[in-house]
Amino acid sequence: MPGRVALSKPFSIPGGLGRFVDIAIIDGYTDEPAALGVPPYIAPLPRYLAGAAWTAGCEGVLYSTIDEVRRMSRKGAPRKGPRPRGKDRDRDLLAMPDVDRYDLLVLLGGAVVPGNYLRGRPASVRELSEIARSFTGQTLLVGPVARWGWTSGEKMTKAHYEAFDHVAKRDGDAYLHDLLRGEEEPLQRFRTREEWASWSVEGAGIVSSSRDMPHPLIVEVETYRGCIRHAFGGCSFCTTVRDIAPVFREPSEIADEIGAMDRLGVVSYRLGGQSCIYSYKALGVGEEESPVPDPRALRSLLEGIRRAAPSLEVLHVDNANPAVIADHPGEAEMVTQLIIEHCTGGNLVALGLESADPAVHRANNLNATREQCMEAIRAINRWGRYGTDTGLPALLPGINFLGGLPGETPETFGLNMGFLKQVLDEGLLLRRINIRQVAPVCGQMEVKHDQRAFRKFKLRVRAEIDLPNLQALLPYAAPMRRVWTELHDGNTTFGRQIGSYPLLVGIPAKLELGTFLDVRVVGYGMRSVTGVPDPLDINSCPMSLLSAVPGIGKKRAARIVRARPFEDEEALRSALDDPRAADALQPLVDL
Repeated sequence: MPGRVALSKPFSIPGGLGRFVDIAIIDGYTDEPAALGVPPYIAPLPRYLAGAAWTAGCEGVLYSTIDEVRRMSRKGAPRKGPRPRGKDRDRDLLAMPDVDRYDLLVLLGGAVVPGNYLRGRPASVRELSEIARSFTGQTLLVGPVARWGWTSGEKMTKAHYEAFDHVAKRDGDAYLHDLLRGEEEPLQRFRTREEWASWSVEGAGIVSSSRDMPHPLIVEVETYRGCIRHAFGGCSFCTTVRDIAPVFREPSEIADEIGAMDRLGVVSYRLGGQSCIYSYKALGVGEEESPVPDPRALRSLLEGIRRAAPSLEVLHVDNANPAVIADHPGEAEMVTQLIIEHCTGGNLVALGLESADPAVHRANNLNATREQCMEAIRAINRWGRYGTDTGLPALLPGINFLGGLPGETPETFGLNMGFLKQVLDEGLLLRRINIRQVAPVCGQMEVKHDQRAFRKFKLRVRAEIDLPNLQALLPYAAPMRRVWTELHDGNTTFGRQIGSYPLLVGIPAKLELGTFLDVRVVGYGMRSVTGVPDPLDINSCPMSLLSAVPGIGKKRAARIVRARPFEDEEALRSALDDPRAADALQPLVDL
């Protein structure tokens, strides 16, 4: 378990929780519309919490994760608090190990837009409340789960909330700071601009506790908070717009935060804590639904990051509002070019279409019309579809769809499908199609899911859109550089490039984990690819890699293995009975 990080000298906190306060922060992982904190990502809030604690006078701060707690909780170990009853009475209770060491336990969670995760699983409401009950000291619940009462498809109940001494309904870092400074019942408030600038730097050190340092860790960095459509109500389902009017961070503040982490060894970042990267410091925010992008502000931001992080290997972005790109094509084009120039390859901007049905758009005050979204896809493809040294294009759009929104009918899914077919028919590339069902997190909408229609739509998209799009994006034998190997499933090694929403790569052999590997694409799933190491060592590779090559199969793979070693390509061709099989191998091997 990661150790404590202590300040050089103790602080006295008059009226606070103790003279020499040690706190533990347990990261239950967050997934929000504008920020991701599930491994390999680390969200901004854990760092802000640590910064707030240290500036309030804490002696030591421990950062750990829900996965660490799960690993440390063993059956038969002593547990405090009531055991579950009924059918769950024999299951393990989760508890924070060595509880007596800490004066305050801060629990962070809230997957309010949960997805499928390869390496981490967000904490459930049961887990969070169970850990809190096992702790003898004070407890504080923070994050989206505290604010919205929702995580991983589960809603907090009164009984869950009663497990915690404190619940931060706004910024958990501000609440923690005030609590440590001696306020028994701190105000529910947002952090100030000055606190934001300070805590983001002061708390940067906890990244050193991550098991993923330096790879495959991706640090999520906020550029601003709130939604640019705040004054106009925003989308019906979204929590981001509910906060406050947009507050933009200065480029120098973001550079200072990233510089602090660069000195600690962080090499991968995503500018993910915003509703629209094209609207960073845009002109007319609060006055127009589609404010005018300010390329000068983006240039200052991105150039400052590059200067602050000389060790940088990955810099990606996340969300964009299609209406802003479509309504201001000149300024948006300059922003696109700046992102391509200063960020790294394989980058993606997620466009929030949500629904191509005009009736659903009107009923939910959605970001953009289907026409605006189509124009944004064209505009990003115009500059971003060209290849980079990663093997992927420089910048491509992703599309988000939501099922279950008010106004949805069975015809809605047909309109969504028609939109995606138009994208394919125009030869445009998409990097990711995210399809999920809306969760009533905000509490003011009635959600009715047509599960059958939703599942049928999702399966059609995967088969009819994702597969041909993936084949166009990465043709046979296309290279993918620096794939990080992450886990084994039987005889298959799964890996991903480090970056925003990376493609899953299945390699049909049991290879070393935790290392970079260049591959070439030889097959396709609906949302993943099959790859073989590049170059493929024909004289020593396992038969399973040969069998994965189209036209080879098990019989020809066995023939190749029996005939090895080969001195040149001609010898390999003579060992095969089909020139087409030799042609398939030719771009993969180096003889």
